[in-house]
Amino acid sequence: MEFAQKPLFPPSQITTERLVLRLPHMRDAASVFHAYMSDIDVTRHLLWRPHESPETTRFFLANTTVAWAEGEGHRPWVIEERGHADPVPLGMIGTTIAGHAMEIGYVLRSDAQGRGYMTEALNAVVQTACLSAEIIRIFATCHPENIASQRLLERCEFIREGRLRKFQVYPNISGEPTDVFLYARVCE
Repeated sequence: MEFAQKPLFPPSQITTERLVLRLPHMRDAASVFHAYMSDIDVTRHLLWRPHESPETTRFFLANTTVAWAEGEGHRPWVIEERGHADPVPLGMIGTTIAGHAMEIGYVLRSDAQGRGYMTEALNAVVQTACLSAEIIRIFATCHPENIASQRLLERCEFIREGRLRKFQVYPNISGEPTDVFLYARVCE
């Protein structure tokens, strides 16, 4: 009996009905800086401060290039609409893999929120990860005040497993560790 080999995760590109998730490039620095990396409202519930300059964004993109090349660390995709001659990044979605578990995080520019883009992107990443041989558990954390993220994760069939007390620092909210909700989905 012969078994088909499952694809390795993560792929360099994922395509959905409306979106392309692709590797970030250094040429993205200015557009992602202005679209969401420097937006104080968009980054409020994230684990990093808004970028103060395009140089900070270039540094981040250089690190992601290394992570993708080495196959380790946080590896994000830029999210773009399909079919545009000159697409503008809508946001990013990224993963960090440790053994059989994968943590996922995301950011979406403010004028793209509420259109189902992140639901589509998150479902695509989860489905692709679950096709791989190594990923069994996918999880995310979110700040208890981040209702939009909680709803997104629940729409994408993540289960809230609990509250981790004093777990992470959200630098745009407080310098002290705060509670987070832990959400997870298991590949079946």
